Amino acid sequence: MSVMAEWEDAMGWRGSVEFGAALSTGNTDSSNLNAKGRVQFQNEQWRNRASLDVVQSSEDKSTTQERYLLQLQADRRLSANDYLFSAFRNDKDRFSGYDYQRSLSAGYGRRLINTDRTSLEVEAGPGVRQNKKPNESSQNEAVVRGAAQFRHQISDSARFGEELVIISGSDNTEIDSTTSLRLAITDVLAARFAVNIKYNSRVSEGRSKTDTVTTMNLVYDFW
Repeated sequence: MSVMAEWEDAMGWRGSVEFGAALSTGNTDSSNLNAKGRVQFQNEQWRNRASLDVVQSSEDKSTTQERYLLQLQADRRLSANDYLFSAFRNDKDRFSGYDYQRSLSAGYGRRLINTDRTSLEVEAGPGVRQNKKPNESSQNEAVVRGAAQFRHQISDSARFGEELVIISGSDNTEIDSTTSLRLAITDVLAARFAVNIKYNSRVSEGRSKTDTVTTMNLVYDFW
């Protein structure tokens, strides 16, 4: 098998958008909106990825949840299954106990499993992070970033996925996990069920360390 084939079957551009919403009126007026956009460009040497997640919820005209997560990553292939990465992450979650959490990291990644149905990639490397809590000045610290992405094609129309990011420093440890099930409807449309769990080891007083969001979205693959 060629090195290029092992790196990834599909070269060039790939991208998708997904959207989900819920609205209720009556005794309680509430709304929920979540959207995600992903784009990737890949050639024989590079894989560049970008994603944006938006989650907003309100009840009786009061905002109960608001999060914007931007992730950018560039991977430079070394061999069939090995690569170097650089990653930027900007997490702005109004109800997490932080105004924002930003990190920049670089390191080594490896594809541990690469079959027709199953793939597993892991990454690790050092970085820096900037945290900003309400009514406090921003704090900078050195961190270690670890990540994993697992996919398994259950059937021709169903795919299970798990994406995990851990960013740990002396002040705080972030864990962000998304478990998903994607069901194909047509060649370009799919339904995606996902559970996102976000954890911070240190938050402001009165804040929960763990937030969980469950979504059911419609996905459109435009490349």
